[in-house]
Amino acid sequence: MVSGISKKCDRHVVRAWLCLTGFLLVYASASCVIFHASGVFNFSFSFFRTASIGDAYFKSAAYLPVLLFYFLSPAWMVLSEIPVSGLFKWKKPGPFFYIGLAAGVTYVIVTFVQVRYRLKGPAYWPPLALLSLFNSFGEEVFYRGALYGLLERTVKRKPAVVFFQAVLYGLIHIPLGNSEVAVLAFFFGLLLGIVRYRENSITPCVIVHFIVDLSAIGQSFLQFYGIP
Repeated sequence: MVSGISKKCDRHVVRAWLCLTGFLLVYASASCVIFHASGVFNFSFSFFRTASIGDAYFKSAAYLPVLLFYFLSPAWMVLSEIPVSGLFKWKKPGPFFYIGLAAGVTYVIVTFVQVRYRLKGPAYWPPLALLSLFNSFGEEVFYRGALYGLLERTVKRKPAVVFFQAVLYGLIHIPLGNSEVAVLAFFFGLLLGIVRYRENSITPCVIVHFIVDLSAIGQSFLQFYGIP
């Protein structure tokens, strides 16, 4: 009986490693596409610049294919027989959620206080909120959901899981900005990974991420270009 349980555990681990490998190959392919797009189409945070209300909503809608890509990522968890249903279950806010929330709100306040250019009016906030929600929800499903779950099943050591998911989260931001943006993304991913670990849910991660995105995306989204 013990031997049967051991074989079953080994099978689960092997399957998890295969799924993690497949996941990372998809991640690498997506990274190559983004790197290529950043060079050919100048795809970076400048993508979020808006010329009109119509353009603002178009930018939000244009993000839907990326959102779909993120939403397909839990399929790797299903293949690895890792429960997906509990990703969003959250009993109650804990101290690490409030730490993450405080860090996110502080970032928003500091970045907008330091703004030295005019910002667009309230009409631009609904599409900004929509885009921020799409991005925060999708990235948390992908990184703190699927990737975290696969690493948890294979690597097992929680500090290593939190660290590696943050590294991959930081790397994908290099073509969107520069090395400084990637470093900031790494530390933000580290914070979100800790929140995911301590709160045992990606729901608080989505909330913190959404708040930060209002500023991270909003700085380009709300700026009047060419006007001091």
